[in-house]
Amino acid sequence: MVGGCCGTTPRHIRELNYKLRIDGSKVILKTSDENKVIRKVRKTNNKFIDKLNRNKFPLVVELDPPTNTMMDKIMHCAEVCRDNNIDLVTVADSPMSKVRVDSIVIASKIKREIGIDVMPHICCRDKNINAIRSSILAANIEGIRNILAVTGDPVSGAEEIKAKSVFNLNSFRLIELISEMNKEVFNGDEISIGGALNLNVSNKNSEVARMNKKLLNGAKFFLTQPIFEDETIEFLSNFKKENDVKILGGIMPLISYKNAQFINNELPGVRIPQKYVDRFDKDMTRDEAEKVGIEIAVEIINKIKNHVDGLYLVTPFNRIEMIIKVIKASIGI
Repeated sequence: MVGGCCGTTPRHIRELNYKLRIDGSKVILKTSDENKVIRKVRKTNNKFIDKLNRNKFPLVVELDPPTNTMMDKIMHCAEVCRDNNIDLVTVADSPMSKVRVDSIVIASKIKREIGIDVMPHICCRDKNINAIRSSILAANIEGIRNILAVTGDPVSGAEEIKAKSVFNLNSFRLIELISEMNKEVFNGDEISIGGALNLNVSNKNSEVARMNKKLLNGAKFFLTQPIFEDETIEFLSNFKKENDVKILGGIMPLISYKNAQFINNELPGVRIPQKYVDRFDKDMTRDEAEKVGIEIAVEIINKIKNHVDGLYLVTPFNRIEMIIKVIKASIGI
């Protein structure tokens, strides 16, 4: 039991309880006038974080929310993930500033109806700090205990006439905000915060410095941009030998020659070596191209799996069966 004398407030007791980790099930705040404020806190089971912390190599799959109200495809993908022992489904937040259904709403629906752990991405482009805080509160109420905090892609030039970027926060300040809410609001049942890590840049040490700042602000793990280059894999290998930080390696299977060219030219932070592009042919059938994409993804996983703490697989056009084939061929499930 924790008590206090004159001048002690409920907040003092709450903070002391947080520091001592006394009881994860209940915090009783007793004021001097004998009124009791009881806040029941039941620690939500977070299988993904538990597995990550026990070095059990979790598998994370990203799904894109729909651009309309048709939910069948993404719910099917989530169900396939659950049935194939995927540990966590992440839901992107309107990537490349293309409007999609709200990531927290989709993540909540998946968790509630499919029964798999989820992690919505939250970006800073479209909401001010009040709206973001409101969304995080809603996510917590829905049982979401993992959030990927990112700055977000700016609104493209063609769309700026209709919509303006907000960027009241950036990824560093968003991580800091969630950390503060963990202490002040979610104490005892905190949200685990993930950060983005782009090791494809030329100045990798600068990106590591950004990562360290995110760690100081409260990030617990990092998801990398999709990795293709041997130079990046070598850097990651040497970095992990010297640093105790949880990193999930990003894998994005390619599906065609056109897809590889688009990613190279239009997706910031991702570079595909020509040797992979040349393995595709413009005249390949869908099945032939998909087979090549699976082979390339498996090769990359085999190169990085001993240098990361888990895998983060981005599903191309919600082709979830392709992702499952990649996992089975590389590490088995």
